[in-house]
Amino acid sequence: PNVFLSNLNSGNGLRRIDFETDEESFGVTEIQNFTWKQMLDLHTCTQCGRCDRVCPALATGKPLSPQQLTVDLRDHLNGSHDTPLLGNVIADEVLWACTTCGACETACPVMIGYVDKVIDLRRGLVLTEDRYPKEFESAFKSLETQSNPWGFPKNSRSDWATKDLDVPIWDKSQPTEYLYFVGCNGSYDTRGKKISEAVVKALKQAGVSFSILGNDEGCTGDPARRAGNEYLFDMLARKNAETFQQKGVQKVITHCPHCLNSLKNEYPEFGTHLEVIHHSEFLQTLIADGKMAPAEKTDAKVVMHDSCYLGRHNGVYDAPRKVLSEKVENIQEVEQSREKGTCCGAGGARFLLEENTGTRMSHHRLDELMVDNPDTIAVSCPYCVLMLEDAVKAKGLKVQVKDISEFIPSNKPNEKK
Repeated sequence: PNVFLSNLNSGNGLRRIDFETDEESFGVTEIQNFTWKQMLDLHTCTQCGRCDRVCPALATGKPLSPQQLTVDLRDHLNGSHDTPLLGNVIADEVLWACTTCGACETACPVMIGYVDKVIDLRRGLVLTEDRYPKEFESAFKSLETQSNPWGFPKNSRSDWATKDLDVPIWDKSQPTEYLYFVGCNGSYDTRGKKISEAVVKALKQAGVSFSILGNDEGCTGDPARRAGNEYLFDMLARKNAETFQQKGVQKVITHCPHCLNSLKNEYPEFGTHLEVIHHSEFLQTLIADGKMAPAEKTDAKVVMHDSCYLGRHNGVYDAPRKVLSEKVENIQEVEQSREKGTCCGAGGARFLLEENTGTRMSHHRLDELMVDNPDTIAVSCPYCVLMLEDAVKAKGLKVQVKDISEFIPSNKPNEKK
């Protein structure tokens, strides 16, 4: 019955809270707040342990066991409800350890949903209990005031694009075919900006009609939503949705899988129905159409790392590899790749949190990727680049970490094409 009734939608299938009605509970603070389907999940668990075997948090010594979380919730549901759910039945640290990568859900033979429960419980902590890691305090404030989690001035969001690259800003009276939605990492992070530049150069080389929102772009709200601050996500999403509608945006390219997931799967609830494509898919199409310069192949050893939000949550695995194959003779695949890929540790807003318990998830993932001693790790998410590069530095390794757009040669395509 649980398989028959399971959620087949992309993304996490998170429920939107209607803050304008008094009937809605702001997150889950009591076991009865879960939906009937979530309660059915709890009774469905066979305790086979497959979820535990693929959980990156558990593998690195965090206090999160997807199976134990399910069993503890089930026992609480079937027993006395006198003990407080948050902080007692389920410890706060268990919930904050989750990266929302979805590996547990892929491994589960009876299709139990875990991520939605973790987010609902986080919402209870943030919105009702007002209890969350201290690192989120400044992040929430920055998202609210500057529309990015690091507190950079909102009016400097487009500096990377307008100073040297001459990237056009979206003009409603003369709109381009595509909007390039850059995201917070690509707009502000020093390493992230290099990825944005590579994407821009590739799009210009192919003659794509595109522009950016500039300082009118705001955070999609993904980190706020995954951290349990649904109210802040609602505010950020409404603002962006309004901007898209006012400016007549219809087609969007983004290199951030987290932005992709929000814009494609979650923004329709805000009345915004966009045609959203990840840059790997777009570059693959450009290459197939002969609009990109043929690359001189390298015999360097390159291993592919799959982003959870591009792969597991949105089913995109082949496009990054096809783009990479234009430049790389032999792409290495580790055992933990594609659907079995391990999270870098950034998802679920964890890129904002310190990792004080156990080993770092990024180090764990790097160890998996280094099995055959590659020269380069190819990635299709800016947060994966961030986490894996930090791990490389910490371990003193020589391997490079590059976004797939950085493999595209900068020379111009043949005139005939």
